[in-house]
Amino acid sequence: MPSCSRKRSAAETTGKGSKPNPRKSKKGKLYTDVASQSINDSTWRCEGCDEEFDDEESRLLECELCAHHFCNDCLKMSDTEYDLLSKRYDMHWFCPDCEGKAITSIKVDKEVAQRCAEFFAATEERISGLEKTISEKADSKRVKDIDERLKAVENSLKTQESKKGKEKPPHSGLNEQQLEQRVEQQVKQATAEQHEIEKRRSNIILHNILESGESDSKDRVKDDSMHIASLCHSQFNRPLLPSEIKPIRLGKKRDDGKPRLIKVELPRTELRMELLRRAKELRNSTHDIYKYVYICPDLTPKQREENRKLTKELTKRKEDGERGLVIRKGRIVKIQESPTGGGTTDESNGGSTDEIDENVNAPNVNH
Repeated sequence: MPSCSRKRSAAETTGKGSKPNPRKSKKGKLYTDVASQSINDSTWRCEGCDEEFDDEESRLLECELCAHHFCNDCLKMSDTEYDLLSKRYDMHWFCPDCEGKAITSIKVDKEVAQRCAEFFAATEERISGLEKTISEKADSKRVKDIDERLKAVENSLKTQESKKGKEKPPHSGLNEQQLEQRVEQQVKQATAEQHEIEKRRSNIILHNILESGESDSKDRVKDDSMHIASLCHSQFNRPLLPSEIKPIRLGKKRDDGKPRLIKVELPRTELRMELLRRAKELRNSTHDIYKYVYICPDLTPKQREENRKLTKELTKRKEDGERGLVIRKGRIVKIQESPTGGGTTDESNGGSTDEIDENVNAPNVNH
């Protein structure tokens, strides 16, 4: 039996006596005309008058919801209307019993779609508001930090100017205009330095990561990304996709075969903080390739210069016999083991030194 489509006659679907193809109904269930309507492979039954039709040219319509067939006489439908419905696939037809259900379903679907749209719009607005709030808080914190730095510079200059009878300050003999220019210059330098620090807030520097042997630069970058992702996962249990990592080898390839430093831009600042804090765990790694890997912050040129000076002073003081000295937060402090065994303590202020050292966390290598 041929299969009647939503608005097609029996003759318009398949040849007489052929098996109907299963179709999906509105609810997604498979059905066939044989199971629901036919008496045999070439007969259809009208649901309205219970009359059987075996002519391919019989004029019947199939309801899109219940899949029952109805003849033109029962529907009191003209041939013109029937021909229109049979040819127009963008027009839908439901039997009298299903029409109300179909309209209700359409209204419910429309209402659900509208509510979903309103919900997603409200959610998007809320997320945008949260992002704006977070951004404003972050920006206000940066502005406050810069203001404090500028005030410190101005106060330092004023203190030097007020000193009498002592060593002449660097700006001694400058007139008011020259002094203003000096202040402005130092303010610009402080602002530029803060900008450089902000650019590096998600970066780390890796030492002793083996270099790829690939000839293509893109392949080498891909290998470095995969190597760093493996390190984060296996050593710190922090899974990362290689595509989230942006590694850059610093300088030209060395003749002695030693690997160059890698500057790595991480996807999140908090991940950078965690890796720096846990960097010393690599010393006890069971993987030889990670035992000698060092992780340190991406310092600005000014910070690196200050670090070199502090390292030089630290080395001299240790040679003179001082013990328990480390560099913390831009200064040399003496530490001792905590009585509770929970790390080390900074004797200069009584605070714990188990924190990220932004100045010393790796060999003193220029990058």
